[in-house]
Amino acid sequence: MLQRLHGRLFRCLSSSCAAALSAVLLLAACNGNGGSHDSGGPVYTPGGGSGSSGSPGEDTTDDSSGSYTAEDFLNYSNAGDPGKIIQLVSGGSEEAQTQTVTMSASDLGLPAGGSVTLTITGPGISYSGTAAADADGNVHFAIPRPVTGTKITVELTVQDAGGISLFAGSSTQDVDEDGNLEVKLVRQFWTLPASLTVTASPAAIAYNETDPASTSVSFSITNLTGVPAGAVLSYSWKDPDGNEVGTASSLTLTAGEMLGTGFTILHDSETRTYSVEVSYTEPSGEQVTSSGSATATIATTATLTLSGSGLQTEGERMVLVLPKGGSGVTVSADVLCFDGTPAFSWDKDMTDNTIALSATSGTSVTVSPSLGGMTAVTVTADLGDRTLTKYLDVYVLDVTISGTDVPSAAASPIIITNQSDDSTNLTASLTGLSVSGVSYEWNVASASVASASPLSGTAAATTTVTPASTGTTEVKVRASYKGVYSGWCTRTLNVAGLTVTLTPGGAAAGDFVMKMSETSGVIRYASVAHGTGLETIDWTISEGSAVTINGTSTTSRTLTPAAGGKSKITVSTSVNGRTLSKSFYVYVLDLVLGGTGLPTSDTDPITMLCTASASAALTASLDGLSGLEDVSYGWVIGDTTVIAASSTNTDSTTLTPVNAGSTTVKASATYGGVTVYSAVRDVNVAGFTLTASALNGLTNEGSDTYFVTPGFGGTSYVSFTYSFTGIDASDVTYISDVDKFTSSDNSVVTFGARNSGQACQADVSAGGSGSVTVTATVKLTTGEYISASKTLTILRLVLSVDGTAVSWNPNALDGTNHTLSASLQGASGTCTYDWTTSDSSVISLSSTTDASPTASCVAAGSSTITVTVHYGGNDYEGSKELFVP
Repeated sequence: MLQRLHGRLFRCLSSSCAAALSAVLLLAACNGNGGSHDSGGPVYTPGGGSGSSGSPGEDTTDDSSGSYTAEDFLNYSNAGDPGKIIQLVSGGSEEAQTQTVTMSASDLGLPAGGSVTLTITGPGISYSGTAAADADGNVHFAIPRPVTGTKITVELTVQDAGGISLFAGSSTQDVDEDGNLEVKLVRQFWTLPASLTVTASPAAIAYNETDPASTSVSFSITNLTGVPAGAVLSYSWKDPDGNEVGTASSLTLTAGEMLGTGFTILHDSETRTYSVEVSYTEPSGEQVTSSGSATATIATTATLTLSGSGLQTEGERMVLVLPKGGSGVTVSADVLCFDGTPAFSWDKDMTDNTIALSATSGTSVTVSPSLGGMTAVTVTADLGDRTLTKYLDVYVLDVTISGTDVPSAAASPIIITNQSDDSTNLTASLTGLSVSGVSYEWNVASASVASASPLSGTAAATTTVTPASTGTTEVKVRASYKGVYSGWCTRTLNVAGLTVTLTPGGAAAGDFVMKMSETSGVIRYASVAHGTGLETIDWTISEGSAVTINGTSTTSRTLTPAAGGKSKITVSTSVNGRTLSKSFYVYVLDLVLGGTGLPTSDTDPITMLCTASASAALTASLDGLSGLEDVSYGWVIGDTTVIAASSTNTDSTTLTPVNAGSTTVKASATYGGVTVYSAVRDVNVAGFTLTASALNGLTNEGSDTYFVTPGFGGTSYVSFTYSFTGIDASDVTYISDVDKFTSSDNSVVTFGARNSGQACQADVSAGGSGSVTVTATVKLTTGEYISASKTLTILRLVLSVDGTAVSWNPNALDGTNHTLSASLQGASGTCTYDWTTSDSSVISLSSTTDASPTASCVAAGSSTITVTVHYGGNDYEGSKELFVP
């Protein structure tokens, strides 16, 4: 039954959206370690729970007959639940060679009396079965287990009781380890066949001249099946002259009506061709028409006729078309308008082995196809006083595939490559036949491997096969001549591809990056997939000299860096006369430094004076790889107290001195996930450094922190000295003492006339505290000035009574209570306190940890009050003797 997919899919009533049912097959795959699924699992319905309430869009009238009117079909297509997913659950043990697939009849939309057809084809599996629903509303199939990793085609069709296809779907998919497959079911509608097959019965009759109305021929349409009940078809039968002679579904005419009242016998037989045109309005409203015709023979004198399945009439000759490998056809002979018993003989060229005849005499023989070609069979009827002859041309269809890339051995594959511009032309031809009107149909099993165009038609004798990806598939073709199909001619098609991989890591072929320091090299492997297995692989450097290729193995080479830069490697081979090649670039990273102030030799240091104008401009670059995008740079400074870098993340930077000393600098570059470093360069900053020491009432608390001891009544001093680095004393011309040392804050430290030579003594200002930077400057004999700086912190502890700083002499406390306080001037963080009294019977303290405790006078006498200030990990202590008169 011919059908076509209608443009309208299921329509969701709630949202009026077009959709289609999907069927998910869970097939246990045979992969060597088995696995199973439970049989007869629930049907999953998204948003609708398990199962369904009935067939989608089911007609409310009695539909047990499976017949629907055109209106019923339209209603059926516009209703239903398109959200259903039909789950076909397979079950069976690990060792089982078959498995049960179960599906819900209601979710399939299967009406009463309907059936489901499931077809599965692929490597190692060929199944087709039709089943109806059981009493529980389920349809079951026992199918072979598919093989994991293969590609199979699943077809599912749902028919009603009248054989009308309601839903159908087909899908070709890979079988994964879980065996999950999905098939979309779309609504099917009955429509007219593209062409009608009309038969005449009998195909030949004897003419009764005395009573022409006593014999008749009936013309009927044989392929107009599955017509929905109530569907209105319009018929128009026409005679050989184009006149309408009937409007029923069939036509019956007597010999007299066919020949006409004025008929005069002129020949042994007369032929008449009658045609029919059928019109039908589909549920969509579209009107379609189809036509067909048949010829009847009317014997007016003794006439030899042949009959048999598939016989066709071409003028005075009969034609029989058979596929090679098909079964034989029985052809029978008869003589009309003859009352005796004729003797029949069957004859063919005995040297022609295209066909075999089961006999050379008798009323009927079996014609069996053997080889492709055409054989003429002569059928003779001996009537005693004369003989009648009929010619039967037997065509045996045997299609073969030829082409430049088609090996002569049928078992050898056709090989092309996966190069984008590669293709091959395959030509199909019928062995031993050169006839017109032959139509060909091509098929490529896996569209993911290759495609063919054109696929069908009379112009498809030659098709172009184009690769899609590396793999193996089958390409096949069959021929159609006079409505008969030949068998399929199948050839294996290999799409060969060249694969290049990198170790370690097994990365796929592509541009890659390596360091110049990787002297051990990187190994590349190459292999040809789906070739002949005898390919020789060539390795060449087609551009650049950054690497060398080492080794003699066919499938692997070692790439060793030779210089910074880029090289193009081309790997090529020949498969079936075709060239396969892959090219990739190798980037060898070798980072070098250049710039002002940089010595040529990597072992020579960068030298600069510690002056404000001194600098060294450096640039990092990848040798031989200019213009690369996405390169990131970095700079690493060994000691940032010696030099500073203007930038740490660009390809260039400027080094400036901070202090005299020695350190290192190097650059980094990252490209393609690989980071390389330049050579480490030494940097010497020539100059001098300052040191400081405590004098006269100062204590050195470390980290250039100095403490003015409470109770010291004189002037505190700091002594500064300096020493040269990278400069001889003879290179220094001292400037005047008054300008040599300066202070950033004279309220803390001030320089007087005590500057002399390479040392000086600075005053700590009375009451001064905090951070101060001392700078010393000298003049070189070259006329340049160089400086050195040192930052120090002066801390001063001040004790107060009632907010007034106490003097250095003992102080009397008048009255009863007094507020004490301690302040560590110059401190920038939090301080904590501990207070003690040497004689609490004279002076007692309200607290020992407050910043400002209360001192109470108890009795006459004296007591020493001591406070310890905790700050920055150090303790700073001060004492004061107080007395009560």
